[in-house]
Amino acid sequence: MNFLILDVGTSSMRGILFREDGTMLHTVQKEYQVITLEHGWVEQNPLDFKDSMTQIVKESAEFAAQEEESIDVVALTSQRSSVIPVDREGNHLGNAQMWQDKRTVPLCQAMEEHHREIFQLCGSRVNPVFSGAKMKWMRQNQPDLYEKAYKLTVIPDYLVYHMTGNFYTDYTYGSRSLLMNLKTCRWDPRLLELFEVDEEKLCELKAPGSILGYTTKEFAEQTGLKEGVPVISAGGDQQCGMLGQGVVKEGQVSLTLGTGGFLLTTCREVPENLDWDVVCNASSEAGAYILEASMLTCTSAMEWFKRNFFREETDFYGKLNDILTEIPAGSHGCLALPYFQGRSTPD
Repeated sequence: MNFLILDVGTSSMRGILFREDGTMLHTVQKEYQVITLEHGWVEQNPLDFKDSMTQIVKESAEFAAQEEESIDVVALTSQRSSVIPVDREGNHLGNAQMWQDKRTVPLCQAMEEHHREIFQLCGSRVNPVFSGAKMKWMRQNQPDLYEKAYKLTVIPDYLVYHMTGNFYTDYTYGSRSLLMNLKTCRWDPRLLELFEVDEEKLCELKAPGSILGYTTKEFAEQTGLKEGVPVISAGGDQQCGMLGQGVVKEGQVSLTLGTGGFLLTTCREVPENLDWDVVCNASSEAGAYILEASMLTCTSAMEWFKRNFFREETDFYGKLNDILTEIPAGSHGCLALPYFQGRSTPD
């Protein structure tokens, strides 16, 4: 049995075809860019995700056919909190409001009096990163778009629909929304009330690892992948990265340095003494949880540096390494605090 894994990142999407024993057969990567606007707004054309997915699956299916291999399962992991409004046919009605977008900061500040209540229900304090705040902003500032939208999806929901025709999401993405009760794994009436989101606008929740549907005839015709292939939601990218690093027991810690930096550990249940200076989310392992602290700007600071100081440099990282080798440890006492997008979690 072979598994095609789709990994939706902030700057690219990757597809890797694995055998069941872990042998890597084929890799495809498609790059794209966010749209950076004024006042901290960050958006992206949803077709970047849909078209990249379609092309990756098509190239993977072509490889499998040439090598007399099969693609028996598609599994999807993704960045977790960007919001795309769609109609009944899954067509996007506007750009994705990306996870690092800052337009909801005033809204979140105005909700600070509800921090403790919200945290106790969903394991996270109010934060501009999470999708529920973006949905509330849309309802208040773009009411026509909110009303027109059949569903308010995050990126994996959007892609799952275009593979299967089903509007499903999983607990890991629900736990990044501020709308899901962390202990019941259901959309919470009080949280929906606070964030002014109608439950019918949200996708149905499923456990991570669930089959969310099967590839449609239309998707098969677009990609060359056979119809009826099961599509599994593996859970959010950081949750999957943690499992990939072997962090499955309490006391082990995962560190991932990508666009942002993420520190995670696992726990079997929501801690009774949980403090709100970290985030508690659903794990990709069904029935388990993660504790997470994050820094929203990590390697993206390098890209900012390149755009502003080395725009014409073709071998930027090589040049940067040359410069760094000439600078003594400690950089003459110069410090850089990578708070371009905020700290996310205080601890």
